[in-house]
Amino acid sequence: MALAGPDVGSACLTGGRGSADTRGAALPVVVYGLAIVGALAAASFWMLLLDRRAGIATIALQKAVGEAERAALAPLESWSAARYNSMPVGSNLEHTGPRGKRVTTVRRVSLTLFEVIGTGFAGGETVVQRVGLLVQLPSPVEIPPGPLVTAGSVTADTRVRIRVPDGSPGEEICSPGDSRLGSLADAPAGEAATNRFEDMAAWVLLANKVVPPGRYVGLRPSHTGRSCHLQDIRNWGAPDVRGSPCLHYRPVILVPGDLDLTGGVGQGVLIVEGSLRLGGDFTFAGLILVGGDLRIWGGGAHVVGTIQVGGPWGGVSTHLEGEVRIDYAPCLVRRAMIAAGRATPLPSRAWFYPMK
Repeated sequence: MALAGPDVGSACLTGGRGSADTRGAALPVVVYGLAIVGALAAASFWMLLLDRRAGIATIALQKAVGEAERAALAPLESWSAARYNSMPVGSNLEHTGPRGKRVTTVRRVSLTLFEVIGTGFAGGETVVQRVGLLVQLPSPVEIPPGPLVTAGSVTADTRVRIRVPDGSPGEEICSPGDSRLGSLADAPAGEAATNRFEDMAAWVLLANKVVPPGRYVGLRPSHTGRSCHLQDIRNWGAPDVRGSPCLHYRPVILVPGDLDLTGGVGQGVLIVEGSLRLGGDFTFAGLILVGGDLRIWGGGAHVVGTIQVGGPWGGVSTHLEGEVRIDYAPCLVRRAMIAAGRATPLPSRAWFYPMK
């Protein structure tokens, strides 16, 4: 019985060393497992972070594209014929939207074609997108058949000269400032065409300058530096004035009543709902529509384009006296019609400009 004690103690001592060895072997496994769990957690967090960043970038890209689309469409919502249609070919106009979030650039490619580029920003202007559109002015309507189209009577003295081209007026658009007067032959003043009348009501809707009825003397283009004053009611453009900021400005002028003009210059389309009197050395290039009677008198009065007096109802008179010239220039009339048009998009989608 006395020998049993040492055996028990020896067994207990041996069992204690085994437990310590087991714990020591398990510790690296636990640490390794925790490292794997941490790595998986970090990877998951990183993937979530990347997804979040990708989502934010996608939203910013969509917002930038939306701003660019709005910028490209903005000019078409209220197309300014006075501003855009008077741009020289190859020139640009740029507009900044609210708080600088979008920019619109209008570039004139040809007489009837424009490129509108919209630039949109998002993400604090770190994301930029550009969208381009091609828009065009409508094709010019049929050109009136002669220099003077009237529904009533015409009287003129021997000093009056109404000139028409020798051959066909052609359908080409003349170069800037070209009045096509190089090969014109005189025609009797009484031979006025009567088979064509413009719809004055349709032209009234295109008017971009309203001038109160009354008497005006010495109309002249006005500008400051290279900026033409489009809102000045006495500024009707600068025909054949090379280098003038108003050379390409061809307004559609509406006078809701009678008009009396003495001296000065103008171009574009002149719509007089009442009677019209032209005197002195007044010169106009383009289309003149008169609802009532027309009288042109004095020395040096000159119209390059065409004049239409009255309408299908008749009952109006045209009286010409003095050194009066009416030169038929269909190209200038066509230019005036183009200047009055409202641009519409071509039947194609917009395109994106790749941003670096």
